[in-house]
Amino acid sequence: MPTLAIDAIVIGKRVRRDLGDIEALAESIRTVGLLHPPVVDGEDHLVCGFRRLQAMKRLGWTETPVTFAKDASDELAALIAERDDNTCRSDFTPEEMVNVARQIRGIEEKAARARLAEAGRKSAPGRPAETSEESSEVSVPPRLRSSGETRERVAKAVGVSHPTLAKAEKVIEAAESDPDPIVRQVAEKARTQMNETRRVEPAYRAVEQARDRVKQSVADAEEARLLDQTLAERGIQRVTDPAEI
Repeated sequence: MPTLAIDAIVIGKRVRRDLGDIEALAESIRTVGLLHPPVVDGEDHLVCGFRRLQAMKRLGWTETPVTFAKDASDELAALIAERDDNTCRSDFTPEEMVNVARQIRGIEEKAARARLAEAGRKSAPGRPAETSEESSEVSVPPRLRSSGETRERVAKAVGVSHPTLAKAEKVIEAAESDPDPIVRQVAEKARTQMNETRRVEPAYRAVEQARDRVKQSVADAEEARLLDQTLAERGIQRVTDPAEI
């Protein structure tokens, strides 16, 4: 099996924030060995196995066996496997699940583009159609997965239902980029609580309620503006202070 210097492996943005019990993982590796080497791509970028690298560093290792991901399918399989790193891992927080889902979608999209490119090459003018030995029918490249199928695959990969993952994503997206500052503030607090408690539904409800309040506030302001406009057109001044009556 190929090996790499641990310091030579390129660490990009990682999914995990809480690395869990690294000491226990290091003891497991020291006792039974490294059962699942880290996975890297062709440029020595780490695909999965960050916790294992940290544990090996604790043990004083300077090199590690590695598995090279050959293509997007290998990357996807490795990323999904990171969720089940080993029995010493700590559970993903909802935000980490969202980050895993985003990475899986990126890999799925890369694989889909590769399938499309391969289909284009096979159907290029002048290229003979491919046939199987068992049939005279022209072989058909694998179809692109439907959005629904992809959603279910991604949710299953991170270990939750699709509705739960979708709600967690809405909380994270609101905290990151909601156009209303009030909603962003509520979402940021909800995100923190969601990660601490591992409960998605209360955080999702808090964000949706904040959005409803903002929408109602905008609707009330628009209704007041239209009322003022109508009264002004009729030469009537609206009284807002009872003391003025």
